[in-house]
Amino acid sequence: MKILVLRFSSIGDIVLTSPVLRCLTQQVKDVEVHVSTKSAFTDLVRFNPNVTKVHELGEDIGELISRLKKEGFNEVIDLHHNLRTARIKRVLGVPSHSFPKLNIQKWWLVNFKRDRMPLIHIVDRYMSTVEHLGVKNDGLGLELFIPEDRAVKRRIFQLRTKVATPHSPSARRTSPNVCRKTGSIELAQLG
Repeated sequence: MKILVLRFSSIGDIVLTSPVLRCLTQQVKDVEVHVSTKSAFTDLVRFNPNVTKVHELGEDIGELISRLKKEGFNEVIDLHHNLRTARIKRVLGVPSHSFPKLNIQKWWLVNFKRDRMPLIHIVDRYMSTVEHLGVKNDGLGLELFIPEDRAVKRRIFQLRTKVATPHSPSARRTSPNVCRKTGSIELAQLG
């Protein structure tokens, strides 16, 4: 089975799809999981061992659709659910499942401060799109795979304490400052 997962942006939302990718790979026999995302975000999924292939959305969605049509997908899992993904699903013409975006409930929350959102985490809403395949959330959380050559080296800084007391006038006007010579962090006065 060859499945296309659509999530074009943004960083946090793409990372939130990682349980879906992992659970699909681990719970569906002989599955190929392809992901389509914007070019700027491809590295968020490119190194994920649960992803067979990444399809980049550049400036031209028509070009992406042409490439996707050649793949012969059995199903589309739409975790973005917008006009562009609707176009892709229509052109591919294969079964698809979209996550409940709940735009009306979000609108009520933002405009009237009335919380009509269900008490279900976004990851579980994403997971609902693959339930028909017998896939369940494994509860192992989110994943982000960073290749070793791109990992940031950790630096441990020594802390020097030069903290203003809470009652002094300058207490609210301090900020961290990294000493260039020693690499330690100090608090410096702002003005």
